[in-house]
Amino acid sequence: MKFKNLLNKSYNGERYEILENIKVIKEETLKNKMNEKQYIYVSIIYDDDIAVKTISKHSFYYKTDVKEISIGDRVLVNRNNKEVIGIIIDVQIFYESVVPYPLDKIKDIIKIINNYGDKIEVYQSAENKYIEMRFLGKYQYIGGEDTIDLTIGNIYNRVGSKKEFRIVDNSGEDYPYLHENFIKSTR
Repeated sequence: MKFKNLLNKSYNGERYEILENIKVIKEETLKNKMNEKQYIYVSIIYDDDIAVKTISKHSFYYKTDVKEISIGDRVLVNRNNKEVIGIIIDVQIFYESVVPYPLDKIKDIIKIINNYGDKIEVYQSAENKYIEMRFLGKYQYIGGEDTIDLTIGNIYNRVGSKKEFRIVDNSGEDYPYLHENFIKSTR
């Protein structure tokens, strides 16, 4: 105890200076991050892989500027210089300094191809496969559920029938949620 007090007294000035320097570095880093561009990366699996029942353990990154993109969306992408359909299984936002795949090498999504009433592929873990479900629109989560599978502000796909409010959440599967915790997306 006496040694600790002696240490605190003798190094108090230096420790304060070190702590102030750390604080300045943290503030500068935060300012840099706030000014740094963000990119939306999506992981997809290819529709033709699902069709032949060869669900790959590998997904492929693509980039997009479309903020209303959601897990389960069907998208048109370039695969080996051929346009193919892919299904989004994950959506992540990265700062430019930490993108998982170089910006000059990653391909962009060509377009989202979901339309109201279309069928989209939704993963079912109990069956370990993707099944087609009816797409009923995009909804933004505004909070209220006690779950880690939804993120406030994110856009999610509604699937199933009009009688039940089912959302494809962050897990990539569809679950029933309370309608009042979502608003129809206008983006």
